[in-house]
Amino acid sequence: DEFSKTATIVPITNNFEGYLVAKDSTVKVKDKLVFNKDGALEKVTGTPNKATINATALSDAKQISNEVYLVKVAVFGNKGISRN
Repeated sequence: DEFSKTATIVPITNNFEGYLVAKDSTVKVKDKLVFNKDGALEKVTGTPNKATINATALSDAKQISNEVYLVKVAVFGNKGISRN
């Protein structure tokens, strides 16, 4: 809300498809993604078997302003998928 300068947090408790903020422009179609500590989506890194996947990229990340990137994703709600 621009007037009160507050953000509304909406939990994603079910499957969701839409545009969300990506960490950078390196996200490509079919990448497996996780939410980082800032709430932006980034590629799964580290040991693949230990990572929890929160989303899959349905498009490449697109830059919409200086440091803001959007990516179309399918999010798996609060039941992330374990890569085992």
